[in-house]
Amino acid sequence: MISAIGNSSITAARGEVAGASAPTDAEKTARLNVDLAARLEKIRAHAANFLDENRSLKERLQGLMGFQSETITIGKSFEAAGIPLARGLDPNDQVQAGYMREVLEISNRVWGSGLVQRASAINGASGYAAGKAVAEGKPPGLGALAHWDSLSVDEQDLAFALTNLVDRSGARRYSSKEQYRAEFARDVAEQQRLMAGPSVGGPSRAERLALANDMMRQAAGDYKAWQASRGNAGFVVDTISLSLEGAKAAAETLTQTAPADGTTQAQLKALETLKQVSAQHREWLASMEERETEQAERLNQTDLTAPLQPAQPGTRLSVAA
Repeated sequence: MISAIGNSSITAARGEVAGASAPTDAEKTARLNVDLAARLEKIRAHAANFLDENRSLKERLQGLMGFQSETITIGKSFEAAGIPLARGLDPNDQVQAGYMREVLEISNRVWGSGLVQRASAINGASGYAAGKAVAEGKPPGLGALAHWDSLSVDEQDLAFALTNLVDRSGARRYSSKEQYRAEFARDVAEQQRLMAGPSVGGPSRAERLALANDMMRQAAGDYKAWQASRGNAGFVVDTISLSLEGAKAAAETLTQTAPADGTTQAQLKALETLKQVSAQHREWLASMEERETEQAERLNQTDLTAPLQPAQPGTRLSVAA
């Protein structure tokens, strides 16, 4: 345990005492296990608060953020013990193997909960609003921002909690919902500026509608789930269907020979860039799912060798270190 390590061994591991012997592997493991045991107690408590449906939404979201923070910053336990993160958890060590099993089980319950699924649907539904904006010739972010503003206070709290989780250093991107919205609004303003810039030609109406239809189709499931969470279980989303004239125009656009100055290619590249920006919220959701799969694989394989990466806005990082 901690007392078995000794202050001299700890300071030697940190390079604080010249000439002092470095701690043994057994001492490092003992220190790591003490930290993991303490961390696991916090994980249990935070998860219990989040999963308790009798608690207020504010309390439950605090539990979610605390749970995620404790699981994602496991690298700090390795650092404090003087063990390279690349070594990973040892499946042959009783304490570390128990930590892995329990954290994985709790993680499945937390991230698979109805509250998290509702928050994911709220965030994903913004892609539908972004598609509608594109269909009207507006920046996609304008629709996503309108979606955010249409949410109730509880819905915003839910969406923001899933957007503003900590990175592996324990830092959060935003200090408040207001800061998040202000930064997002600046991104929308930049989209508007780019779309208002000088251009020759540009995407046809048929191309714009086809893009909008694709965006709305991909986000339709989340949009329906969001509406169902509001009690609108029978809600039907609209779809954009190209008219015969529009389909013909799109086909003609695709078969046209590009002009020598490459104007058409440049416009299509710009359109693709806007498509990527508008899909940001849906990419957040995909990132969440991908990182949760990665987390499960890492805990099963005890592979904690992934380099530390800065958090992307709105992503939920894996609980692995």
